[in-house]
Amino acid sequence: MGRIASLKKSIKPSRPSYILDEQIGFILRQVWQRHAAIFAEQIGANLTPTQWAALAKLTETGPCSQNQLGRLTAAGYLTDGNSVTQRARDLFARVRAATHEITERLWGDLPAEDLATTGRVLGIITERANAELARG
Repeated sequence: MGRIASLKKSIKPSRPSYILDEQIGFILRQVWQRHAAIFAEQIGANLTPTQWAALAKLTETGPCSQNQLGRLTAAGYLTDGNSVTQRARDLFARVRAATHEITERLWGDLPAEDLATTGRVLGIITERANAELARG
């Protein structure tokens, strides 16, 4: 084997400085897309993840943003007085059960400390992103 052929074999290509599959934003987007697809498949209701989040938050804490209230009222889940309807309570119970099943299948066997760390880190990232957006 000649000297040039020997040099070519010993030189390894450098690692790219940006690998999309390793970027946290890309990973989070993939997780969200797959989770949303599973949600839609399992729920079967004409309820988007955004509407579900608003309904769950409204059921949990009471009033929410005017935008979310408008969407939920238009979908028939709220009365004009922003009270949750029986239809919404029934839907909430059914969807909540389904989301618990989805969560168990996706995360159930992960160690509690890993889940706690993930939640803490994602919370920090969310706070930083909110601060960035607030700066304009």
